[in-house]
Amino acid sequence: MVAPKFTPDPSPDGGLRIPREHGAWSVLVTSLCAGAAVGGGLTRATIILWIAVLAGFIGWANAVAWWKDSGGHPIGTAPFRWAAALLSAALAGCAWLVFGAGYLALPWLLSTVAGCALWLSLRRQHIARSIWAELAGIAGLSALAAASQYTSAGRLSRATFGIWLVCLLVFIGSLLHVRFVVRHAAARRQRLAARLRAGLPSGLYHLAALGVLGLAATVQLTPPIALLLLAPSVAKAWWAILIPSTTAPPQIRRIGRIELVYAALFVLLALVTARAWPQ
Repeated sequence: MVAPKFTPDPSPDGGLRIPREHGAWSVLVTSLCAGAAVGGGLTRATIILWIAVLAGFIGWANAVAWWKDSGGHPIGTAPFRWAAALLSAALAGCAWLVFGAGYLALPWLLSTVAGCALWLSLRRQHIARSIWAELAGIAGLSALAAASQYTSAGRLSRATFGIWLVCLLVFIGSLLHVRFVVRHAAARRQRLAARLRAGLPSGLYHLAALGVLGLAATVQLTPPIALLLLAPSVAKAWWAILIPSTTAPPQIRRIGRIELVYAALFVLLALVTARAWPQ
């Protein structure tokens, strides 16, 4: 998975720009679904949050496109109109959730998303395609799991922050795994020692993530069974290290499809373990 750098999909007719980072979409949708699963399912507030988030995500991409293409002028272009409409819709949805439905902690939870998006946009020329940009994007989008759980359950709880932590650990692990598979394809066809040297950051991270979740379970931030949500990612990471690759250089699309399968499995496991989460 990669971070949302808000790179708009070029529109030849000057229409709506859609962010083209598939990894960012995966993190966004997975976070929203996992949060709702742990919170107890879809509610009216959760659906409004999802619509507001999607409008804000696409609207921000259009705002970045407008600023990049015209330097802030003119304001009558299609990206500006789309950005204004979508961001207004997102703000209206969030305002209703806060002032109409009483989700007073929502601005605090969403401030992480907005802060990371703003920082990425301001620093895109300096950190584009770097791991820091990807980590910032993951940090921001994973906070949507907490917001989704909050609107689903109707109140803040330990599960709100627990599912945020689990999503953050899983998405960072996915990032490190994909970087290993893509950048060290040659090492994966060599002896075990070479594979271990290349894949050690990914492998050690996943073991450390298990330890973090274990500690989280001891303070009842997550249930012990939450380790199950991380298990497929740990197995995937160490399989790539321990088992030599016999295939041609990796294809990005194939890797993306595999990551989507793991994202769907993650949401399914969140749904299965929902009753065990502390409320």
